[in-house]
Amino acid sequence: MSFQRIILDNVEYEGENNAYLLDGTETALIDPGYPTSENRAQLQDGLAERDLTFADIDVVLLTHHHSDHAGMAGEIQLAGGARVYAHELDAPLIVQDPAVVEATQATRERRFEEWGIPPDKRAELRDALGDFTDGLGEPPDVEVISDGASVTVA
Repeated sequence: MSFQRIILDNVEYEGENNAYLLDGTETALIDPGYPTSENRAQLQDGLAERDLTFADIDVVLLTHHHSDHAGMAGEIQLAGGARVYAHELDAPLIVQDPAVVEATQATRERRFEEWGIPPDKRAELRDALGDFTDGLGEPPDVEVISDGASVTVA
């Protein structure tokens, strides 16, 4: 089995992300990235260099719910039926469960209040941050994993 890095630009956040490809009897992708046209093209090009497409991915493993890591999981799953794994605490945001998104936004609003952020600055932060599903793209069906669990890729 080979383990390879695919570099993804990420101007929306910290500047660069990596997706990781494990290719053997099954093909797994870790953290496929933010669903912008630029990142999508970079990921598709990185896969094409290895004679792969989204439809060839058997497993997607998401390390956490942030859109710059999980955003293209649903699209990849739609392309070829990949199994998508995520931790039980991240899965509700990845699948965009409305109740969890609402509760997470309510927590953010409580923090704004607790931290004494002025109302005009709160509006700026809301605009900059968006909601917790911005950039998540198509919500995947997720197989939930818990602390200590292992995912085996053949």
